Amino acid sequence: MKILPLLLTFFCVQLSFAQSLVINEVSQGSSFAKEYVELLVIPDPSQPVSCTEILPCLDLRGWIFDDNNGYFTGGPATGVGIAAGACRFSNDLFWSCVPVGTIILIYNDNDFDGGVIPSADTDLLDGDCDLSIPITSSLFERVDSPLIPNSGDMSYPTLANDWVSGGIWSQIGMSNTNDSFQIYDPSNMAAPVHGVSWGNNSTNNIIFFAGSAAGNVFYATNTVDCDFADQANWVSGSTASGASDEQTAGVYNNSLNQSCIEALNNNCLNPMIASAISTDEVCNCEATAYAEDPITDTSFTVGSDGNYTYEWFDNSTPFNSLGTGPTLTDLCAGVYNLIVTSGTGCVDTASVTIAPSNSAMITGNAPICSGSTLQLTGSGPDGANPWSSDTPAVATIDINGLVTGIIGGTSIITYTDINGCTDTTLITVNQTPIIDPIGPLAVCDSLELPAITGTLTGIESYYSGPGGTGTAYTAGDWITSSITLYAYDSTATAPICFDEETLVITINSALITGNAPICSGSTLQLTGSGTAAFSSPWTSATPATATVDDFGIVTGVMAGTSIITYTNANNCADTVTVSVIPLPVLTVQDTAICSPNTVDLTDSTYWSTDIGIITYFEANGTTPLADATAVGAGTYVLSADSLGCITTATVVVIVIPLPILTVQDTTTCSPNTVSLIDFTYWSTDIGVITYFESDGTTVVGDATAVGAGTYILSSNNLGCIASAPVVVTVNASPVIAATGLDPALCNGVNGEIEVTLSSGQTSLGVLDWTGTASGSNGSADITADSPDIIGLGAGSYNVTFTDVNGCVSNTELIGLNNPFAPIIDPISSIVSCADYDLVLANVTGTNITAALTFYALTGGPLVVGQQVINDQTFTAFTDTTIFVYDENGACSSEIQFNITINTTPTLTVQDTTTCSPSTVDLTDGAYWSTDVGTITYFESNGITVVGDETAVGAGAYILSADNAGCITTAPVVVTVNTTPILTVQDTTTCSPNTVDLTDVTYWSTDVGTITYFESNGTTLVGDVTAVGSGTYILSADNAGCITTAPVVVTVTPLPVLMVQDTAICSLNTIDLTDVTYWSTDVGTITYFESNGTTLVGDATAVGSGTYVLSADNAGCITTAPVVLTVTPLPVLMVQDTTTCSPNSIDLTDVTYWSTDVGTITYFESNGTTIVGDATAVGAGTYILSADNLGCFTTAPVVVTVNTTPTLTVQDTTICSPNTIDLTDAAYWSTDLGTITYFESDGITVVGDVTAVGVGTYILSADNAGCITTALVVVTVNTTPTLTVQDTTTCSPNTVDLSDATFWSTDLGTITYFESDGTTLVGDATAAGAGTYVLSADNAGCISAALIVVTINTTPTLSVLDTLTCPLNLIDLTDVTYWSTDAGTITYFESDGTTLVTDASAVGAGTYILSADNAGCIVTAPVVVTINTTPILTVQDTTTCAPNIVNLTDVTYWSTDVGTISYFESDGVTPILNATIVGAGTYVLSANNFGCIAVANVTVTVKITPTLTLVDPPAVCSPLTVDITLGAVSSTDVGAMLYYSDLAMTMLVPDATAVGGGTYYVEATYLGCSKSGPVTVVVVTTPEIFPLLEVIECDSFALPIIEGVLLTGAQNYFDATGGPSVANVVTGPITSSTTLFIYDGLSGCSDEETLVITINPLPTLTLVGGGTYCEGDFVSDMLVDVTGTPNFTVDFTLDGVALSASGATSPLSLGNAAGVYIITNITDGNTCTNVVYEIEKIIVNPIPAAPAAGTDVVYCSTVTPDAMTVSGGLGTFTWYSDAGLTSVFGAGITIDPSNTLGEFTYYVTETEFGCESPASEVIITINGCEFIVPTAFTPDGDLMNDDWEILDIDLIYPNNIVYVYNRWGSLLFKSKQGSYDSNRWNGKYNGNLLPVGSYYFIIDYNGKGNDKATGIVSIILNK
Repeated sequence: MKILPLLLTFFCVQLSFAQSLVINEVSQGSSFAKEYVELLVIPDPSQPVSCTEILPCLDLRGWIFDDNNGYFTGGPATGVGIAAGACRFSNDLFWSCVPVGTIILIYNDNDFDGGVIPSADTDLLDGDCDLSIPITSSLFERVDSPLIPNSGDMSYPTLANDWVSGGIWSQIGMSNTNDSFQIYDPSNMAAPVHGVSWGNNSTNNIIFFAGSAAGNVFYATNTVDCDFADQANWVSGSTASGASDEQTAGVYNNSLNQSCIEALNNNCLNPMIASAISTDEVCNCEATAYAEDPITDTSFTVGSDGNYTYEWFDNSTPFNSLGTGPTLTDLCAGVYNLIVTSGTGCVDTASVTIAPSNSAMITGNAPICSGSTLQLTGSGPDGANPWSSDTPAVATIDINGLVTGIIGGTSIITYTDINGCTDTTLITVNQTPIIDPIGPLAVCDSLELPAITGTLTGIESYYSGPGGTGTAYTAGDWITSSITLYAYDSTATAPICFDEETLVITINSALITGNAPICSGSTLQLTGSGTAAFSSPWTSATPATATVDDFGIVTGVMAGTSIITYTNANNCADTVTVSVIPLPVLTVQDTAICSPNTVDLTDSTYWSTDIGIITYFEANGTTPLADATAVGAGTYVLSADSLGCITTATVVVIVIPLPILTVQDTTTCSPNTVSLIDFTYWSTDIGVITYFESDGTTVVGDATAVGAGTYILSSNNLGCIASAPVVVTVNASPVIAATGLDPALCNGVNGEIEVTLSSGQTSLGVLDWTGTASGSNGSADITADSPDIIGLGAGSYNVTFTDVNGCVSNTELIGLNNPFAPIIDPISSIVSCADYDLVLANVTGTNITAALTFYALTGGPLVVGQQVINDQTFTAFTDTTIFVYDENGACSSEIQFNITINTTPTLTVQDTTTCSPSTVDLTDGAYWSTDVGTITYFESNGITVVGDETAVGAGAYILSADNAGCITTAPVVVTVNTTPILTVQDTTTCSPNTVDLTDVTYWSTDVGTITYFESNGTTLVGDVTAVGSGTYILSADNAGCITTAPVVVTVTPLPVLMVQDTAICSLNTIDLTDVTYWSTDVGTITYFESNGTTLVGDATAVGSGTYVLSADNAGCITTAPVVLTVTPLPVLMVQDTTTCSPNSIDLTDVTYWSTDVGTITYFESNGTTIVGDATAVGAGTYILSADNLGCFTTAPVVVTVNTTPTLTVQDTTICSPNTIDLTDAAYWSTDLGTITYFESDGITVVGDVTAVGVGTYILSADNAGCITTALVVVTVNTTPTLTVQDTTTCSPNTVDLSDATFWSTDLGTITYFESDGTTLVGDATAAGAGTYVLSADNAGCISAALIVVTINTTPTLSVLDTLTCPLNLIDLTDVTYWSTDAGTITYFESDGTTLVTDASAVGAGTYILSADNAGCIVTAPVVVTINTTPILTVQDTTTCAPNIVNLTDVTYWSTDVGTISYFESDGVTPILNATIVGAGTYVLSANNFGCIAVANVTVTVKITPTLTLVDPPAVCSPLTVDITLGAVSSTDVGAMLYYSDLAMTMLVPDATAVGGGTYYVEATYLGCSKSGPVTVVVVTTPEIFPLLEVIECDSFALPIIEGVLLTGAQNYFDATGGPSVANVVTGPITSSTTLFIYDGLSGCSDEETLVITINPLPTLTLVGGGTYCEGDFVSDMLVDVTGTPNFTVDFTLDGVALSASGATSPLSLGNAAGVYIITNITDGNTCTNVVYEIEKIIVNPIPAAPAAGTDVVYCSTVTPDAMTVSGGLGTFTWYSDAGLTSVFGAGITIDPSNTLGEFTYYVTETEFGCESPASEVIITINGCEFIVPTAFTPDGDLMNDDWEILDIDLIYPNNIVYVYNRWGSLLFKSKQGSYDSNRWNGKYNGNLLPVGSYYFIIDYNGKGNDKATGIVSIILNK
């Protein structure tokens, strides 16, 4: 036998992504250290690779591989890890079809290590599936120009000439930090197909490793599966030689990696295909199957080599091999599978189906029961008499194969088909048992089950449930409670043939439950069984003690007992005695105390009771008080218990807490007082505070302001007072005075403050001062009364003094001043575009002197080499620094400023012309030149900056050269002539057609003239209206601007397409691209779904179905359908697993396998035995089989179960200073595994496990990864000190060893042992004589001591009361009556003192026996009783069979005293059950304490007749039944009487003609009778009252059926004959019909007919309504009606009721505005339909025209204000034309156009859909310009006196104008937007400025971001 190996080759091919190229390994090492990448071609997951088809391949041309392209770090802006450029696979045919499973090794040959990198391999056909190619090979390309991607551009070049032959590693060079290697599919560049990244940023990665890549290699291990995108399948290793995780280029990473890759490429084997054919079965399994050559049709298989093995399997038993040769003979019908294995290990399968022969066959056989049937089926077609039975007495069969079982036995059934072929089958008929009927039985107390009779199997029995379920009972069992039993009998073998009869047993008995003693005043619920008697079921014998109501509720009245009796409805009674116990009377008293006192609740001061024991509980009434003698505040429950009758009462104890008062003495400074009510000085938890003087009685007058002294604070909580003294101390505060002395020097620190102290503690303390000058704060301890503060600078100072008591003086404020000093204002640096003159007069400041001077050096006039700069003669021609210096004595001031002189650029420009679509790059120096400065490019307005100056179109542009604010501008004109846009369309036609090139279908151009050339572009086409195949050049010429484009004309032949349908059974899909299935002479094949339009997703892997192949030869298409049938083999992948015992593995868990199709079956390792429970398997190998429609795939799963150690530990305790050796097996044991010892955290390994101290340790037993842990606790405890004391007592006393009188110990728990020191004393509280060992155990540390207990023996005296009969005496000295272990016996009379005269012969009485052992005396009374001999009288009795006699019944005997015993006639043998005896003589014995009397009783049992009763069949009234017939009633002996009542007191007048009911038949013989019921069923024949024909609208609710003697089952039906042939109709009736009213029971019936006509309700549709505007035409409101004319519609219009009528639809309701509500519609059948349809006609008014605002004129430089409209509440629409057709916008406000010109806007308002007339507003935009004069003459001649900037406020309404002097001082600033009303007049601070040039800035929008600058000059004419 051989296990099917269908898919084991492919077990790991499970790729989770659809990309076709992944990274297998990438190495990033140092120089000459493995710098390479391995790429792997993987298949589409929908195309599994197999040995039976050519490996799929991938076109890699144009695929890009690169380092991080900004994708890894989130974009190029980071510039992280992006090497400029990229590499890709070249457009070489070599890459056009790289097989799946090929490893491509790309290495850096400029950093080549021959010992690491294998030699170059570019052979795809060498069978090793490996390529090794250096990066510089021409098979790769690199980016030429532009060199992208880079840190600023992450895109890839798209033009072919951007790539050049040969790669270079630097363009994919990967950084050791924050980089990645990535692959891009050229068809989708949005994200990499695969990537491996590293560093510290995981953005967008697929595989990611944190940290540096230096010296690392990253590779796939496929540890989890073959998913290369799963991080869990990747690891990093070292590139260092000899490293344990080193990888080698071009070699599989590990065995799992090898399995995954080889599963893809099938070891590079060529394909192999297996196929098989067979002959059909003619008859009886003689078919042949053989392997087939798909080419020659010979009976052998060919493939990659000739070494093949074969194995055949029956599809129904897939694991049983049928043979191993290429041919298989003698086959029956069925499916057979062939597995072919090549010598290279490739496996393929084929299957054949052998059609069945025409042999006859019987199906459907099974055993049956007698009386039942079985349907057999013949294979057909049937013969003339197809079926026969050889034993019809056992089973018969009809012509249709229906078998009927007659009696138990077997019969051979024969079937003959039309061909005369026969088949036989043996039918087994099991005999069905028959049980005789058993009537219901009602008895009292109990019933003996009768025997079951009938035709039985011998295993018949009674059951509590039907069908032989529930509890089983046998005949003779006694039933003591009512029950329904089922007599059941069945066969023991299948099929189960059974019969069952029901027996209802009613047991009537009375039983009282729930009795218990009750307390007086309480109640007790007694329960009586069964139904209580109708009158007085419950009675009490002593109502004065206890009463009982009719419901069994007993109420205790007073102490005593009463007998309660219960009687049920069957007159059965039971009694119980109820005891009533009195309740205690409990009185309590609440109390209150003050803490910390407690209350003794046992003190009877707080309670009193008449009877009972007091128990004390917490407030819940259940928790006993731990100590009732000392309770605190709370509520307590006292319980007085008298024999379980409890009275409770609540005692409230109030403990008022004593306040906890804490106080704090305090000290303050004068003139302060202290507020005693401030919580700072005291705190109390509770109570009210009162403030007393120091005498503790006088209340403080004002506690909020007390002076020095002692005060008593008292806290009073409900009279509980706590008090404490507070001492208040008031110290005098110091007073200071201060004077100041200014510093003598400018900025000097020799100022002083003199301080004078007075009052308080003036000689000791701290002086503090704070000043405004830096560093002028200070503090000093002083001892003098007048200290000075010295070394102070100019400023303000606050001075305070704090004395030693913490009292703070007043604060003195002193000011110290500097001498007079100049301060020069800062001067801004000056930037000028020309030479600059200094003006000293412009320098400002405070306290400036005549010494103010310009200097060349810092430091003033005394600096060596200093040069004075004369502002009258100095002009700055270059950059200069100026120092301004002034001084006044010792105080000086100096500032500096810079003068910068910049050059104004010289700018030269050149106009230019180009052609579209070209633009001009204004930055190109061909168009301009300048000596200095930066060029800015503006639009023609000179303001707007050009958006992209490198690509401008036609227009005028302003170039501005700016050198540090010195600007020169010049205009440049760009002219762009239009180049034609020529679009062409290649065309294809079929010969012999030609193409007309002048047809604009094939080209279009915007401008120019078209000329047609041959493909050389120079020869004109001869006839352009009829050209054939070829390439033609079209040229569009627009004024010399020429655009050309080629048009290809193709004339193509129509393909000839031939296809071949095919069917296979395979794991794989079918490759439609395989020419096996089609052929064509020309054209490209396209593959469609069966609809001929939907493209097949992947034509290389299709499943079963019809596909349309289309051969397209350049648009000439031929199609043909191909039918493919593929039964897929399941793809089954499994996963071995390991677990730890006692776990098992659930093989059904898909964690361990997956399959695409099929059902999984689980087998043992032999492949044939099915696993018993696949959800819980143990260790072993299991075979999983996936079955898809008979195609099987199997795979083995190995389950390894490692044993989990069993670790048992033992906590241990030692006594200090000992330690524990944890390695000692005394503390733990394990069956296997290695033990490791951890600290309590489970992580830290114990340092020295042989000597551990106190603590918790974790032991871990590890067996092959299966770990069990356990805690070991080591305790080190102290050994106690134990002292003991021997003791003596007397028996029967014992010694309580737990009494501390006998021992003492400092710590530990005492344990008591016997003298051996190991056996525990059974009860240490009652120890006898002996030596005991007391052990003091402190957590395992033990001290022991001996204690001796001596017990002197007290005699043990046992006595036995005795009985005797009259005339006998007792010998008290006889040890029969007493025994003692020690001492002498003395006999006393009952008084215990008088000695008995003769103890050997005493009569009746009580005697005292005394045992004296050395003075230890024990006494005991002995009672001598002389009993009476009973007088026994008996009565013989007679009864009827099967009755028995209860000898315990006092009917048969009486005795005055004694207990009765019952014996057989021998007087010796006890009767087993005296309550059930039969005929015979019995001996009764009356025993009164040994005094016995006997008598004989004779029991006689007479014959009772056997009565057989059978209920007669039911008859219909008025027929009667004869119940005297033998078929109804019979008896073996005696006569029968018939009664009509259960009590059998009323004889039936005529038993031969009785009506329906139950009758009771009695058979009597010799005084013994048997009776039973007979039920006669006379079914009443009902009479139904007829109904008239019904005509209704819409529906009809069926009325209640009326009649005489109806059964209750009467109903309406849809056909005559009642429920057996017709269906019940329940209504309502919604369409016309005829119904049949039927009632009947058991064949007695009546029927009537009811004709119903239903007219449908009329319906309507409301048409019309809507919203109109005033003046619109309003349509009528119409009602479209259906039904029978004429129609009337009722409606309301705005609440007014109206109607409309008519014979035709629709009806008009008019067109008045309002709300129409339709309420009713009535048709000609008077059918009215109540509806609610609502519709409105609304006519809205036209709104008034809105107010659009006023006309406005703007300059183009100003953004126009939004236009605003006002009106109603509607919406506003703006139009740009008077016809209101062009919508400009919508809304209350809208911005107008900012284009030059005059624009009229029209606005309307729309309310409720009605639009108003339009209002208009005119907005004018003028091209305003303003002129900035370069000079003006402020000489007062009223001409040019102001610097007038014309229209500046109009053009720039937010402008601000600034004017500065050459030093940068601001001379003038205008108000925003108001320059025209506030022009500069040449003045500064009211003074006319000198003639000269001034710098201006015009801020256009007041924001500083758009401005103009320049020079304006003041010129004077005078």
